[in-house]
Amino acid sequence: MKAITFAICAATVLVSAAGYSAAGSLRHELTPEERLIYMQQVRGRDWAAMNLQQRCARRQQMRAQFASMSPADLQKLKQELDSRWQKMPTAERQRIEQRIADRRAHPAERSGRAHRSPCAETSTP
Repeated sequence: MKAITFAICAATVLVSAAGYSAAGSLRHELTPEERLIYMQQVRGRDWAAMNLQQRCARRQQMRAQFASMSPADLQKLKQELDSRWQKMPTAERQRIEQRIADRRAHPAERSGRAHRSPCAETSTP
């Protein structure tokens, strides 16, 4: 009986470990400050010049890159983002913190918006 229980537990652990992804989502893995810095970094300077299809393709690429990170890569990224945050001028950090605080203080204003991605309309059937 113990051998069967052990085998089931071992199989469960192996299946769980095989499907494990270190990076769940930006929202769960990074602080709001880290997310902002990461998004600025991966979007690049030409983000505003991209059309909707290019942005959607870039977003998919960013998500795939983040989801494929190992735990060590994620930890290294967090350390790099924290370092960049500490190097930012105080005025810029305060502006970002105020923006985050405003968003947290008024969640009802955003909840009425449709949560549908604009990229959903650009996908081809």
